[in-house]
Amino acid sequence: MVRFRAPTTLNVMIGVAGHIDHGKTELVKMLTGCDTDRLKEEKERGMSIELGYAPCRLAAGRVGIVDVPGHERFVRKMVAGATGIDIALLVVAADDGIMPQTREHLDIVELLGVRHLLVALNKIDLVTPERMEEARRGILYFLASTAYAGASLTPVSAMTGEGLDTLRGRLAEAVEKVERRKTGGVFRLPIDRIFSSPGHGTVVTGIAVSGSVKTGDFVEIQPGGKKARVRAVQVYLSDSAEGTAGQCVALNLGGIHPDELERGFVAAEPGRFGCHAEFTAHLRASRFLEKPLPNSARVRFHAGTSETPGRVRLLDRDELKSGEEAFAQLGLDRPVCAFLRDPFILRLESPAATLAGGMILECRPPRYKRKNESVRLRLEERRHALDSNPGLVLSRLEENPFACPAEEDLAQATGLQLEEVKQALEELEADRKIIRSKSQSILSRRAFAQACGRMDGMLLELHQRDPRRFGFTTVEIGQEVPEARPVLELILENLVNEKRVIHSGTIYRSAQAPGVDPRFMRLAGRVEEILNRERFQTSSPRELSETVKQPLPAVEAALRFLVETGRIVRLAESVYLHEEHVRWAREELVAAIRRDGPLATHLFKNLIHSSRKYAIPLLDYFDETGVTRREGGFRHLGDQGEKAPAGGDSPRTNR
Repeated sequence: MVRFRAPTTLNVMIGVAGHIDHGKTELVKMLTGCDTDRLKEEKERGMSIELGYAPCRLAAGRVGIVDVPGHERFVRKMVAGATGIDIALLVVAADDGIMPQTREHLDIVELLGVRHLLVALNKIDLVTPERMEEARRGILYFLASTAYAGASLTPVSAMTGEGLDTLRGRLAEAVEKVERRKTGGVFRLPIDRIFSSPGHGTVVTGIAVSGSVKTGDFVEIQPGGKKARVRAVQVYLSDSAEGTAGQCVALNLGGIHPDELERGFVAAEPGRFGCHAEFTAHLRASRFLEKPLPNSARVRFHAGTSETPGRVRLLDRDELKSGEEAFAQLGLDRPVCAFLRDPFILRLESPAATLAGGMILECRPPRYKRKNESVRLRLEERRHALDSNPGLVLSRLEENPFACPAEEDLAQATGLQLEEVKQALEELEADRKIIRSKSQSILSRRAFAQACGRMDGMLLELHQRDPRRFGFTTVEIGQEVPEARPVLELILENLVNEKRVIHSGTIYRSAQAPGVDPRFMRLAGRVEEILNRERFQTSSPRELSETVKQPLPAVEAALRFLVETGRIVRLAESVYLHEEHVRWAREELVAAIRRDGPLATHLFKNLIHSSRKYAIPLLDYFDETGVTRREGGFRHLGDQGEKAPAGGDSPRTNR
């Protein structure tokens, strides 16, 4: 028994476009053996209304063909088809030549960034050789001013079959040149058709733009976020174990009714995509734009299979003229499931016309100031960065200088698979464009430099607000910039190393802050001397004020400075001890517990020759710092106490 190997299915999509009645559907039928005019209305009217999909066998394997409607009223559906195609096959009738929808279809294909185009000069059986040659020259002249100058042109007849073998060969050659869509990304399928199949339930179809899906997977429908289970998968009308990017995929969905779905919705991997109504984008105006597109114009936004009205806000000019490029912000009337790097088309509703194409650079962006050079430069840089996965990851890292997402967070933010994110990070790390914190949080080096600059400025601002403070703790700094807390220590450490910040004890001081008043330093020295001398029977702030004959606020400021610099420990509202005596008491306490076991609270005051007024706050302080652990009326060694060295005499104290 001879077994034939099933043809390899390539994730490549060919889009057939052209003017109405130029023979697109008949040509597809000859290439595939499938009639893509499925609907009764299409049969009656003799034209394609909905997108038609069919498999096509070529030398390299089986590819997909999508037949897009040619009538101008159905251009919006053509946009949906063109969004997912890799190769455009432009069909031109030899008896008509270039027509209005020919120009519009080619314009849309070019604006969407389709790189490969072939031309089929159809209906050659209806014209003389002279007319065919005239049409051929007209097409080549028309293409010369586009991105497809030099595209191959094949004379064919969809009625007689003449030239079809040559066309198949050229299509196969083009398929070999196409960069294959990566199937490892996150699955996303813009929904083109929804229907109910008897005995199966809800079915949706469309061209998968990324990732893959298998039977048994769950998908999330956006907008709305409703989950549905994939009961079965078909690729080009055949049952399949898996549907991948670049293929026409049909999904039989469980747990959802067709009435809950609309064309333009998206089926995607759960938790990876959301809907947005605001975007930043790069625009390129149509070459056939008759009137300039003014700032704040009303437009219709076409992305995937969705069509949504909105407004375009030009950032770097007042109007966009034919063939020009610009940055813009889009505000849509309702959210759509579009993402970074997605292509789109802007059109006018009335009169119907294509205005521009573009690529999404940011989702939910801040509102940028118009005609700002720094904004333009930033967006230009971001535009080029999005050409690669490392660039995409880096651009997300640089959106917020204090952001330090983990790898999983980056996968969700970029729409990439975790393995793709890890590979991108390896490349970025090799190029020294990112750094990792001790907690494995990831920052771009440039964003980190910006974060350090912002922190340095914020610290100086704190000094200006409170000039009597010597410095500030990490807790206080973190309260001022809460978004920086995950990497605060890393930022401060870098600023200290660069000598932009002074670190003393537990506080940080800007190196640019004005010097401390010498008179204040002398007062702080006197207060420290008194507390050191008094050991465990120290004066209150009010008593110190009377001793040094200085106002109470000045003494309190001196105490705060001494606490910040780590020379004095504040135990309670009015209880301050010198750091050396606290350290001696800690050593004695640890030594006593190691020698005699858990220490009763009332015995500690005898150990340090003090009273409960000082002993109890001191024990509470040791509990808080992990030196001891209280159990009932006894103190046991805590984690820090276990690590502490054996006790001994302090050089400046006597017992």
